[in-house]
Amino acid sequence: MNKKSFSLIEMMLVMSVLAVMASLFFPSISRAVRSSYHMVCMEHQKTIAQAISFYVEDHGRFPLFRMARSTSPNPKKQHSVFWDDLLGAGYDGRNLTQQQMDKSPLVGNDLNASDMYACPLDEGVDRDLVFPKRFKGIVLGQAEGRVRSYGLNSFGSGNGTPNSVKKGIAGVEYKSIEGKNVFLSWSQSAMNIPMPSEMFMLAETPATGYVGSGGGAAVGSPNSQDGVPYVNWLNGMGISVDLLKNVRYHNRGWNYLFVDGHVENLLPEETLAKNGDLSNPKGNYWSANPDD
Repeated sequence: MNKKSFSLIEMMLVMSVLAVMASLFFPSISRAVRSSYHMVCMEHQKTIAQAISFYVEDHGRFPLFRMARSTSPNPKKQHSVFWDDLLGAGYDGRNLTQQQMDKSPLVGNDLNASDMYACPLDEGVDRDLVFPKRFKGIVLGQAEGRVRSYGLNSFGSGNGTPNSVKKGIAGVEYKSIEGKNVFLSWSQSAMNIPMPSEMFMLAETPATGYVGSGGGAAVGSPNSQDGVPYVNWLNGMGISVDLLKNVRYHNRGWNYLFVDGHVENLLPEETLAKNGDLSNPKGNYWSANPDD
């Protein structure tokens, strides 16, 4: 009896020690996994930077964040073509034809080699705040797609805005033609970026939709990273913007890709120029104009 009792006590002691070790060990594993995902995210952004540099070499300017219409002669097959569509035409490891870019949604083989557009942390509960399921989209009726975790640094501008004062890498110029409001896409020339090491090319956010689709393909301020511009849409889905503000993946911040190809982890508040705020950063990392 004593021997059995001693064995039972011994077993309980061993289980207690194992429980203590697990409580110390598993958080370390979790931190290590999260750290590795953080590095994978940075490497993905650097790979995208290389694809964009190849595009710039061929075109002399950055890809448009959005083309108003694709070139399909069939109106029923026309849709907006986004910057990752353009990179898919031989720059990012894919070889999309114009017909594939004209198709919405892109599914199956059209999306091969496009996992680099996703941060490994941009999934699960965090992304469920914006999209119900990782590979099941609700953007523009898209049925399936790879996650896009990064938005092109882009701003809207008024009709006739000089290139010298346009912010961002690319954007949309709003104007009225025959009484109808239309937009014309523009992008910066590579020669028009005076400080490549001090300007964003891509900014990370969990609200950028799916590769080859709309959503927040562009990011223009820290607020847009936290979903604030989509507040009405998010409210309609029953999603609180305050919840999105807690989604920042990396040490409460985001990974940012700069024009020169390097990646930094920053708090959104650190990206503001003097007198800027989260909705209007007034240049600094967000603008091509050094006088902002």
